[in-house]
Amino acid sequence: MAEGVLMPKAGITVEECVITEWLKKPGDNIAVGDILFTYETDKATFECESTAAGTLLEIFYNDGDEVPVLVNVCAIGNPGDSTVGLKAGEEAPAAAPGRPPILCPGCPHRSVYYVLNKLKMHVAGDIGCYTLGAVAPLSVVDSVICMGASISSLHGMEKAKGKDYIKNWVAVIGDSTFMHTGINSLMNMVYNQGTGTVMILDNSTTGMTGHQDHAATGKTLMGEEVPAINIYHMCKAMGIKNVVEVSAFDTAALEKIIKEEVAKDEVSVIITKAPCVLLKGNKFTTKCVPVPEKCKKCGMCLRPGCPALTKNADGTISIDQTMCNGCGLCKGICKFDAIETVEV
Repeated sequence: MAEGVLMPKAGITVEECVITEWLKKPGDNIAVGDILFTYETDKATFECESTAAGTLLEIFYNDGDEVPVLVNVCAIGNPGDSTVGLKAGEEAPAAAPGRPPILCPGCPHRSVYYVLNKLKMHVAGDIGCYTLGAVAPLSVVDSVICMGASISSLHGMEKAKGKDYIKNWVAVIGDSTFMHTGINSLMNMVYNQGTGTVMILDNSTTGMTGHQDHAATGKTLMGEEVPAINIYHMCKAMGIKNVVEVSAFDTAALEKIIKEEVAKDEVSVIITKAPCVLLKGNKFTTKCVPVPEKCKKCGMCLRPGCPALTKNADGTISIDQTMCNGCGLCKGICKFDAIETVEV
């Protein structure tokens, strides 16, 4: 199957590049890393290395052509391979539908965001898997700037707009990001007499970048066991009176706690606790299964967007047992006992 080679994006602001000279011609044998052509921007000249191996089947742009970045400039493959769909503007063959990025089935962040969405809260977000709370159907994260900025940006909103403005806001940050660069922001909020509510989503790992340990997991990056920093006690040591720990999947308790803490005129920290579902060694002993005869077809269980749940043609739901890990969020949302948990 033929592969396209993209015009590289040679800078954050670069949108188009000019091909200055092709160094290969159709029919040439190409290895990965071979220089195919030279190209230039308004600032510099570059060489384009091949990302595919095989025969150069077709060149889509010639010397002197201005080419948009990240568009195929040529096709490489085996002689006889079709290049249909690789050239910009050509209709590609039907392909699998695209899927937006989503949280994993059973992710504890999903239940937290479900509650925040239900309460119509605004969220100052941070960098991590939980940034996905910005996209549908959760759609609750309003701002993301950089690591640690969730807390400081919420504090800045209060300083600019007053404490009443942030009564329907929380800052959300993961345990790893908090240890990396959130502590100083929280300390600054306390020191400068802020009143914001900070939610630390503690899933016991650095989920987004490969499950590295951090200072609160009790292990070094080399796997050596060390004393774990206790996030609850650290917050208390800063002089924060309102520090609450709650299971990320206890949606009723979480809803009550959020309402109480955002109403206070002093700093509050809510630590939601549940391990990342992808952590090595996790064992899941239950699955959620639908009970079609009890289903009212209301769709409430679908609102959190768990990818294990799909809607059937008749309005009932199916739960993919290869994806479900029995977190129970859908079961807790259903008011008609139309979802049950079973031992596995």
